[in-house]
This record gives sequence, C-alpha cells and structure tokens, in this order.
Amino acid sequence: MNAFTQVLHDITLLLIRIGLGGLMFWHGFTRWLLTPDGVTKYVDYLGQFAVPYPIYASWGVTILELVGGIFLILGALTRIVALLALVQQALSISYTNYWRGPNLLDQAGTYVGGWEYNVTLGLLALVLVAFGPGRAAIDRLFRRPKDAEAEDDDTATGTTSSSTNSPSMVSASSSTW
Repeated sequence: MNAFTQVLHDITLLLIRIGLGGLMFWHGFTRWLLTPDGVTKYVDYLGQFAVPYPIYASWGVTILELVGGIFLILGALTRIVALLALVQQALSISYTNYWRGPNLLDQAGTYVGGWEYNVTLGLLALVLVAFGPGRAAIDRLFRRPKDAEAEDDDTATGTTSSSTNSPSMVSASSSTW
C-alpha cells in the first residue's frame, strides 16, 4: 500500500471511529443524564418487546454507549468495542424493530423507527472490527513494532538477523575466499 493510500485509509478509519463513537456517546449520555428517567424509560421500552432482563440490558447498553463511545473516539480497544456495538445493533434489530421494515420515516415523513439506522451503525462497527482503528489510535501505542518483535526472537534463539547471513552474501563471500 503506497503512502497516500495508507494515509487515506487511516483518515477514513479515524472519521468512522469519531462518528460512531460520538453517536454512541451522545445516545448514552442523553439517556443517562439529559432525559428525565431516561434509563427507566428505556427499561420500559425494552420490556414491552419482551427483551430478557430489560434492566440489565438497558444499563448495559447505556454503559456500552458511554464508555465504548469514548474508547472508540480515542481508539482504545477498538475491535472489542466495535464488536460489542455490532452485537448491540443486531440484537436491537432482532428484538425491537425488525417488524417495522427498513425505513425510518413513512410516506408522510413521520418517524416509524425502521432498522436502516441500526444497519448503518452495525456496518460501521463491522468496518472497525475488520480493519482495526488505523494508525491514529491509542491501540497503536501498545503494539510492538514487527521489527523489534523479530529482533527479540532472534536474540532469544542466539541467531543474528544481519544482512551478511543472507544466501546471496554467503555465496558471494565464500567464493572470494
């Protein structure tokens, strides 16, 4: 991958992380603090669809959206949080709005709550699961470079990885002696 394509790849993943993480954080924040009885209303909402353990589900979703949104924005534990967000969207579709159809709005323009928004968020999460956070992420700080990893393996086995041990150099040096 050339440098321009790599930079474009990283910028795209950064924008996806900021967008998905920002939406998740905003939904969790408004449910938790800005909406009066927001979590309680969400428990009632999930309960009407016979979601198992709606109290735990609503608090779990709220915490995932708050903490996971921050983690996605920063690029920390990106693949894990994105996988959880993908599962959350799949469960949300299967429990609460699969029967409404794909459209968020009907012909008159009123909100009917279809599942197209959930599919979009799930696909954004799937991109992050598949491709990771990109280079502009905290996850990158905790990875060892591949060269250092190979050097540590060579040191542990007692071999060296210098260029003089390559077959072409060995054959060239042995023919001159």
